[in-house]
Amino acid sequence: MNRSNDAFDFAIRVAELVRYVREKPERFPLAAEMLAAGVRAGMAARDLEDLADAAQASRAREASAAIDEVRYYLEMAVRSGYLTELEAARVRQMGTDLREALTGESPLPLPLPSTYESTSDHPDQGASS
Repeated sequence: MNRSNDAFDFAIRVAELVRYVREKPERFPLAAEMLAAGVRAGMAARDLEDLADAAQASRAREASAAIDEVRYYLEMAVRSGYLTELEAARVRQMGTDLREALTGESPLPLPLPSTYESTSDHPDQGASS
């Protein structure tokens, strides 16, 4: 496994998913943030094998944090109805696998969907401040 190439592939898949979400009539409001996090993950992990151990560990942690951020945005998109579980599954699994390859740790689990209670049938009307 080449972590740098896998991180680049992850960033590409996030970008493709964001493009898909942006083409839908109901646009996910955090698509730009998800794209930025995916790109950060790819950039942080580039050329990892060529770095000294300390720099490698630092960049791996940075990439891992960005992957966790993407996973969070994916979960938000799924729970609010902008993506289905199936649409998010590939990027989610790629992120999990890449994070394990980078840090040797599995990501922390996100809360199960059954703990989420929507206040509305429409995603745009569920949140209020």
